[in-house]
Amino acid sequence: MKTLFLLCLSYLMSFYLYANDDLKRGIDAFKTGDYQNAVKFYEKAAKAGDAIAQYRLGSAYHNGKGVTQNSLQAIKWYTEAANQDFPYAQFLLGTASDFGDGVIEDPIKAFDWYKKSANQGVAYAQWALAGAYKRGRGVSQNYEKAVEWYKKAAEQGIAEAQFHLGLAYEKGEGVTQSYKQAVFWNEKAAKQGYLASQYNLGNLYRDGKGVVQDYRKASDLYEQSAIKGLVDAQFALGMSYDLGQGVIQDYGKAAHWYKEAANKGKAEANYNLGLMYDNGKFFKQDFKEAFVWYKKAADKGVVLAQYNVGTMYAMSKGVEQDYEKAYIWFSIAAASGHDGAKFNRDLAESFLSEQVLLSAKVKVSQLQYQINSSQDTFNSI
Repeated sequence: MKTLFLLCLSYLMSFYLYANDDLKRGIDAFKTGDYQNAVKFYEKAAKAGDAIAQYRLGSAYHNGKGVTQNSLQAIKWYTEAANQDFPYAQFLLGTASDFGDGVIEDPIKAFDWYKKSANQGVAYAQWALAGAYKRGRGVSQNYEKAVEWYKKAAEQGIAEAQFHLGLAYEKGEGVTQSYKQAVFWNEKAAKQGYLASQYNLGNLYRDGKGVVQDYRKASDLYEQSAIKGLVDAQFALGMSYDLGQGVIQDYGKAAHWYKEAANKGKAEANYNLGLMYDNGKFFKQDFKEAFVWYKKAADKGVVLAQYNVGTMYAMSKGVEQDYEKAYIWFSIAAASGHDGAKFNRDLAESFLSEQVLLSAKVKVSQLQYQINSSQDTFNSI
């Protein structure tokens, strides 16, 4: 993200006129790859008080081009430029304070620098300021203010801001809910190749929200972001092929995209792969393999997978029969409101001795804590 910021700033800086001869020589040297001489000229101009040279010298220290990388020197020169009201230096001081890069992390200072830069029209500063308002980072949370600044950045073509503005309209956060506006802003970001907007736009077309329902359009949008690695889009594309929505039904392609998503940690993809092995859909029916995939999903909190794991333990399906483990997993699923799990938990309990039941109840609490507190795969029962 920081690299993106610097690339954008480098582009925007090209529009400035350079009045200082040393600064111009430095820029010319930098363009030819002569970074050491560029730094020498930047330093002369910076010491003479040129804000752009101060900013560029700070950037050289930040990136270690023409000089040994030195975050403290970068902050020093950014600050010199920022104190002259140079907006791009203000923005970078905001990011430094936000992420603790070369300075102590300070969300309040980050907000102040973002605001100064945003008020001068720097689009990424406007986006960052909106994010601070949305998260309540360095300032009181204010969705209306977040929308105001996302819109300013979005209108300057910042895809990230267009995505977040679309999300605000979709959820009605800080603005009157409007699926049509959600479609409008996600389309703008999607055309710029912003993966999350391609996925969100796919959902809007799939559900017919703000547009005429179009499964084909939805699957096309999912594919655009799925092939570039967006896990939610990979899962959604797998669902499209599984159900034959917008594409010719193809269980092989469904399995492919489920596995892509599962390998990136998508719990629901693990569950769907379990279903495919359980029911012999594309794969040869294999209860042991189904159990493996259900278990992965169950460990990540998928209630239906937890119920299925309990069922497989109770019925000795792909795994050795174990009523205690069945009771534990049915209890976990029942705690999330699964009605069938409540009945089966009570049925499994009838097979347990009082001592085993007491032990199982302790294990339920331990397992529930693990599931609730960890997003990582862990070794459960």
